[in-house]
Amino acid sequence: MRDAAQTLYWNPGAVGFLVELLLAIVLSVYVVHRLVREHRGGGITAPTLLFGLTFWCFVPGLLVSLLHALTGGGWASYAMPWLAPDSFVVLAMPWVTTFTGISAIAFVQFAYRVPQWLPGAQREAMLVGCAMALCVCAEIASSLHTDKMLMRHLIWFRPDWAALWTSTSMVWAILVFMRQLAHAQGWSRDKGVIAWFAALVTRPADRSASAARGFILFALFPITHTLALLFQQDGYLGPFSMDVLICWSVLVQLSGLTLVYFGYLPERSSFIFKLTIISLVLLFGAINGACWVLGAPYMAQYRPAGLPRPGTALEFLPDTRGSYRLRTGPATRLSAAGRPVGAQGTTIRLPFALRFYGRTYTAVHVARHGSIGMARVPQLIDPTIRFGVQPAIVPLLVRLPAQGSEVTARATIDRLVVTRRDGCAAPQRDSCWAVQTVVHADGRIVMNFLAGPPEPLYQLGDPLGAPWVTGITPGLGRSGVQPMMFDHYRGFLAHLDRLFAPVLAFTLGTMLIVLLGIPLLFQGFLVRPLDRLLRAMRRFRDGDLERQVEVSFNDEIGYLAESFNEMARAQHHLVNTLEEQVARRSAELADFAARNARLEERNRLSGDLHDTVTQTLFSAAVLSDALADQWQQDPAMSVAKLRQLAQMNRHALAEMRLMLAELRTEGAVEKPLSQLISTLASEFADSIGQAVRIECEISGDTLLPLDVQAMMYRIAQESLNNVVRHAQASRVSIALEALPGQAMLSISDNGRGFDPGQVPDGHLGLQIMRERARRIDAVLEVESRPGQGSTITAIWMQRA
Repeated sequence: MRDAAQTLYWNPGAVGFLVELLLAIVLSVYVVHRLVREHRGGGITAPTLLFGLTFWCFVPGLLVSLLHALTGGGWASYAMPWLAPDSFVVLAMPWVTTFTGISAIAFVQFAYRVPQWLPGAQREAMLVGCAMALCVCAEIASSLHTDKMLMRHLIWFRPDWAALWTSTSMVWAILVFMRQLAHAQGWSRDKGVIAWFAALVTRPADRSASAARGFILFALFPITHTLALLFQQDGYLGPFSMDVLICWSVLVQLSGLTLVYFGYLPERSSFIFKLTIISLVLLFGAINGACWVLGAPYMAQYRPAGLPRPGTALEFLPDTRGSYRLRTGPATRLSAAGRPVGAQGTTIRLPFALRFYGRTYTAVHVARHGSIGMARVPQLIDPTIRFGVQPAIVPLLVRLPAQGSEVTARATIDRLVVTRRDGCAAPQRDSCWAVQTVVHADGRIVMNFLAGPPEPLYQLGDPLGAPWVTGITPGLGRSGVQPMMFDHYRGFLAHLDRLFAPVLAFTLGTMLIVLLGIPLLFQGFLVRPLDRLLRAMRRFRDGDLERQVEVSFNDEIGYLAESFNEMARAQHHLVNTLEEQVARRSAELADFAARNARLEERNRLSGDLHDTVTQTLFSAAVLSDALADQWQQDPAMSVAKLRQLAQMNRHALAEMRLMLAELRTEGAVEKPLSQLISTLASEFADSIGQAVRIECEISGDTLLPLDVQAMMYRIAQESLNNVVRHAQASRVSIALEALPGQAMLSISDNGRGFDPGQVPDGHLGLQIMRERARRIDAVLEVESRPGQGSTITAIWMQRA
């Protein structure tokens, strides 16, 4: 035993109740959460409240069962020798039936209302509820009476038949759910009874029928528990497999009822909650199963340290203070002759006065199992209350074997001899004992252990299956003296506690990991990919066919997302085929327009070359041909002609430079328009020399749209070309104001001017400038009169 003050011991059975309790608490908290949501949404519904009441009463019932399992005594007794009978742990144990009864009432009333109120069953539900309420009142009275008896150091159990009503209530709930299923399924005259019943079970008609079938399935689990107990009694199930089966079925029942009910409700339920609960059930089931797998061999390793071995004896020697001291030695076999002790025990009159713990007794009471009581015949469970209420001698507290036992008592003038000899066949000899108790007239008590298994096997929940206690007790009427009892079963529980106490922290830790980690894990692997797929479906519904769903993992959801992407691409191609054709025709028209524009530009350049460069070069050629003959006749005139020829060549060169400037690439307009016009003015000044004075007034460095800059630049080029070709001006003014969203370009000269309404054929410069202004939605103004110069103004403003 690790600690004499320890009263609760962890063991596989307690771990089973622990995982059931933790799952019930988690589900109860979730029910509270749903009730709060219902309250905020307009009101709490009766089915959800009854469902919550079922769980809320189940939680304290499981808590009490856990406390009982921690004591390790099984259901043979509420108390254990090391527990105070009036402690909370002991007094709480009888109330498990009360909590179970309240839970049964709530569940039966829940059955009448889910999936909907059973038609015509309101009065029936009220009568059934009243009858079950009376049963619960009886359970409350039974629990109070049990606690009262425990506080009086008496042991009382309610009759076994009193528990039948809870089992009956579960059967009744199943019948109500079957009626709900039949009502939801409906009756068809076209089907026979057998076919209708088969469809009732295998093919529910709607969600209501499916929910009713689910409740029937999970409500059957308590009945399977009862059947499993019958199989255990018949030897088909061992104690370990039985406990594992019950624990797993309770976990499945609790989670199954919750998932069925909240899955049926019209409100949207959480898929992560379902996965988390299923993961929690699997974890708890694995922990419970592992505890029993590890516990079985670990239990077999227990060897009670203080249990006397066969062939040894315990001798209790009285002292002057009314107490005893212990001495061990070899066993001495005496004659086993004497009066047989029957099933009800016997009373032996002593021929001497026996002093026991300071009191004198002239008669003793011998029990069928070999214990000796001073006030009455002792029972097997008497030591559960502080090792016994009455003064007693307990040589070996162990259950009698199935083959029976022979107990004899013989009193002589100086001693009392009580002999117990278990009669076992060869296969059961490892659980049979032979013990002889000798009470001497001088107060000495000798317990001779004559035969028995050297290594008895202890079983959890069955303290009487192996030697439990050995020793003597003064009972509860003496103060100042302590019983000399050796509790071998408590040592067995301490042995189990050393292995299973850490399971509590492990279970709580893993539960928190599942409750917190599973939602986070599924959030990344499941919820987010599904959310992306859902949002893509909504966009697809709204007409956005180009978006593709990101495939995070190559799993089932990834396959679904890729299939959706393929469908969206096919739909997008189908919808956009006509748009592509229209776009193709539009591109062809735009290309045709561009070719026409290039052709017009080519024609203009051809005309310009013909009007300027070609004519100048032709005139220079004619002049050079006549110059050879004229040089011999008039050298002075020939020199003048040579100077004229050089001037004509320079003029042709200037014309070519201006035309080449117009053929620059579009990349030149990627600078601010003010820089482009300034560069153009400088180049113009370099090409014409000192003959013309140029004045520039340029402001703003805004980068306008590229098409606007290109057209304004070309308009300026054309205007300056016209000055060189036609104006014969001595002064040119260039003004530019470029601001965000607007620009104004003005080029004026003091040349000979012209009439804008009478432009000669073949001169396309003015028409081209107007066309370029129209392309950018600009306004081109031309002011000119013969002999008064010209002004070209282009104004552009960005549309809102």
